[in-house]
Amino acid sequence: MAPSSAFSQILPLILTLAIVAGIGFVVYQVYLLALQFRDYTAQRMERKNLAFSKDGGLRLNLKDVSDETYLDQTQSWFVKAWELGVEEENTNRKRKKGTLRKAA
Repeated sequence: MAPSSAFSQILPLILTLAIVAGIGFVVYQVYLLALQFRDYTAQRMERKNLAFSKDGGLRLNLKDVSDETYLDQTQSWFVKAWELGVEEENTNRKRKKGTLRKAA
């Protein structure tokens, strides 16, 4: 056999390193693209008052409404619904009592 030259022994190493470097470059570019996409998406969501919390949930921020104001408005709706339900219940009881007395 003919003695192999140093270049023919190093050529596979050089090709392997070039392929690994090429794959690494592609993976790095995909990583950078993913970071840009994440930042762009976060900015778009912030414009629509949506944000991801640290635990992975989605949080909706209301414009110009403090927590106290929001809770007051929500509570007032529940109170109105409760009062309407109580009024209907009272009128139904009065009707039932009135019909029973007339029948007796």
